[in-house]
Amino acid sequence: SSSNRSEMSVDELKQLSALSSYLINKVNCSAAPNCSALNRYDCAKITNTCGACKSKGYLGDQFDSNSPCFLPIFITTNSECKHSSECAAPLVCANGTCMFPRKDCVNHCSDRGTCAYVDRDSGLSVSDCRINDEGCLAKCSCEEDFIGSQWCELTREEQAMKRVMRTQVIGNALHLMTQEYPDQFAIPGWISTLVDATQVSDELTDSNMVGVLDATVSIVEMVSKVETSSNVLTGLFSAVDSVASYLSQRPNDSRSDRVDSSVALNQTLATLSTLSNALSQNLVPNQNPIESIQLNFRARVAVISPTASDKVSLSLPQSQSERLLSVPTSSVIIEGLSVSDTSVALSMLSMKASYYVNGTKFKANPVNFRLPIPTCNISTTSPCGVNVILQHSRPYDDQDYFPESDIKVKCYRGVKERMQHSCPSGFTVDTICNGSYSGMISNRCPPSHVSSLCSILLNGMVSNEGPVCNLVNYTATNSTCFCDFSAFNERRQVLHSDRLLKELSTSNNSESQTLSVTTLLNT
Repeated sequence: SSSNRSEMSVDELKQLSALSSYLINKVNCSAAPNCSALNRYDCAKITNTCGACKSKGYLGDQFDSNSPCFLPIFITTNSECKHSSECAAPLVCANGTCMFPRKDCVNHCSDRGTCAYVDRDSGLSVSDCRINDEGCLAKCSCEEDFIGSQWCELTREEQAMKRVMRTQVIGNALHLMTQEYPDQFAIPGWISTLVDATQVSDELTDSNMVGVLDATVSIVEMVSKVETSSNVLTGLFSAVDSVASYLSQRPNDSRSDRVDSSVALNQTLATLSTLSNALSQNLVPNQNPIESIQLNFRARVAVISPTASDKVSLSLPQSQSERLLSVPTSSVIIEGLSVSDTSVALSMLSMKASYYVNGTKFKANPVNFRLPIPTCNISTTSPCGVNVILQHSRPYDDQDYFPESDIKVKCYRGVKERMQHSCPSGFTVDTICNGSYSGMISNRCPPSHVSSLCSILLNGMVSNEGPVCNLVNYTATNSTCFCDFSAFNERRQVLHSDRLLKELSTSNNSESQTLSVTTLLNT
């Protein structure tokens, strides 16, 4: 309890935090598969689930999973077969054809739910998800008494007990920060303790979420005042990712202390922006960027010198699998800068569209980028602004009209579930399984006229305020928005309403601006 913490010495508190984190994070791996045969590290963080791929040269889910990792050699799919032994590993024989196996839910949802597939970015249900598909995830739909447990392991009562224990561990970590002098030895220890304390996201609470985000900003501020490298802050990305995972899966209820989802999203984005900006402080022009790929977001920070063409560019980081599969990534290209700009500090951040209000209408994950308010080069006639190239979460047919169509969904007795599916036009339809029926149900996609447009996001929502960004190029797989810096300077809004939205100055001490851009389906 908090009263017991106040009576402990710093060393006693450290020992308690380490022991508590070990005990609450310990998992049962007795039924884990042969992880070496899957080319994965041993089970360590998730019950009966192997770790990441052993080598960056393998393709496969980059996070903990029981799906195989495999070498990117030429593999023939769609060949005829009768048994999986006739297919080259890791292919399996399904319906007489060799194909990649489906992704599997952790521990088969503990046999207390069904494994469903969702789009990685929008969270919309999809009909299939193979291990070679980077754009989808396997997700459990748990039986009623196990809702809230990510992999249907714990009853609601067991979940409540775990949350009490997790709250104690996080409380110990936060209290330790108030008792120890912030220096180059203490701060890395705080970060490690905070990461361990937030390891299991579905055991967090709204109070934990706010406390961890506050602590992250406090640590960033302390690092700026002591003689230690800001690179130690990279570990905090993991703690913020746990908060984001909790935000995406927390139960829907009407508790009085529940933090509004938009407020929580904005606080998370502001925290990540503050963290990214602090990481730029130690970078010199053209040094290798600092980057992080987490389950819920990606971030890259760089300091770049403009070239003779007065252009600078930055793209979101990619996993090794994405690079091997030549999956394109979103990027920004800034042009028309004044040659007096000797260096430009840039940071890019992208969170999944599913976190945003009306995110199911987003064709791409929004890209948030921070850059100095630019000085346009008046000696040239070239445009002065930023091209934001957004990769669509899934391909969209380049057509204006989509006829009526059906979506079929399978429901399971005992499993209550609300699913959202995307029609070919991008229009979303809801399907509700009430748990009383097993079988297929149909939903109708209405006929739709569709257009695309670029949009600025303010406080996590589509806004008409801020700079003007226009759609200048569009294909089925990506959109390019051009944001005019003249409008940027005239209509910018610098958020500074509270401590979390106050961001550190950029490396060249110029005023900076954060901009969030996406493309929408206008149905």
